[in-house]
Amino acid sequence: MHITVTERGTFRRCRRMWDYNSFNRQSLARVVSKGALATGRLVHLALSEWLQHPEESLVELYMHFAAMELEEVKRNYQATIGVPISDSELGGVYDAISTGHTVVTHYEEYYKKPLPEGFSLVAAEVQLSEPIPGTEHFLEGKLDAIVQHANGLQYVLEHKTFSVPPRETDLQMNDQFLAYAWMLMRRNGGGRIGGVMYDGVSKKASSKQGLEGLFHRTVIIRPPEELAEFERNLQCEADDMAEARIYPNRQWNGCWDCDYADLCAVQSRGEDLEYFKGQFFVQRQRTGAITNDNE
Repeated sequence: MHITVTERGTFRRCRRMWDYNSFNRQSLARVVSKGALATGRLVHLALSEWLQHPEESLVELYMHFAAMELEEVKRNYQATIGVPISDSELGGVYDAISTGHTVVTHYEEYYKKPLPEGFSLVAAEVQLSEPIPGTEHFLEGKLDAIVQHANGLQYVLEHKTFSVPPRETDLQMNDQFLAYAWMLMRRNGGGRIGGVMYDGVSKKASSKQGLEGLFHRTVIIRPPEELAEFERNLQCEADDMAEARIYPNRQWNGCWDCDYADLCAVQSRGEDLEYFKGQFFVQRQRTGAITNDNE
């Protein structure tokens, strides 16, 4: 199996959700994505392009990707449903684009340039596929960027939007960051790395502290012992996924953030599952080929 960093969390959260979502399984996506998902994706695209072209306007880059997103949603809807999508059905997309516009406007106004002093870009949108030792499986992930400090250490750069400012303890325990640090370490031949540079920006329009209150940058360092434990756990996790029995896991706080909640209900109630899939879902498309790029 080729297992993505993000699908590991989905597998733990709910196996049925993972079955719907994973490229190893059904790889389904809604015709119209939830707003929060669209916002994060568009902001990531714009920030990635700005890293590579710092002379351009971040806001203008964002609006270019937002226009592409809107047209893609319209095309997918027309192809799947057979009629043009209405403005009311596009409401969530419009909201997501508006929120993202606020995010990038604040970001460009506050930081003025993509990277802090002393850092340079190694590569943006780096897709990796690293063999999982002791198994026949691979861990795949897409890093927002790899950056290098003037001291020679390399870092994974992760852009994140947030509604509530993250706590330092939560960032330190973030499983996705740990996985990315392990992948960068493996990419660099097991050598020492700087860690993960978290670059968070609020989706709110304002804060009591002004623009400063909308941003949070920090470096997360992962010791060799923690990376070694991650590798051992990853071996077990990969084998579990390869032999998984599929069942739903409806959490105590509900499934409000799941793109597949209504599909799951249709399946559980014995209704016409294939018809529902055909009406509201399409096949997910990979955004690019996964490569083991060690350049």
